[in-house]
Amino acid sequence: MISPSLPYPLWVVDSIADLRLPEKKSVTIRLDADVLEWFKKQGKGYQARINKLLRSYMEIHAKLINSFGAYL
Repeated sequence: MISPSLPYPLWVVDSIADLRLPEKKSVTIRLDADVLEWFKKQGKGYQARINKLLRSYMEIHAKLINSFGAYL
């Protein structure tokens, strides 16, 4: 039985290394108060949501750089 917590079936993964999460690092970041409060109001896990948003931004911009050779 496949665990429902997995994002995709195991046969899609080339190796177990593909399942590893990126290393987390503790940082200090200054955010606008209203931005932080908005994320906190969403409930537990606000730091993970901020990380997910930043990762999406990073991945989109990496694709743009790979496609066009530079930021637009």
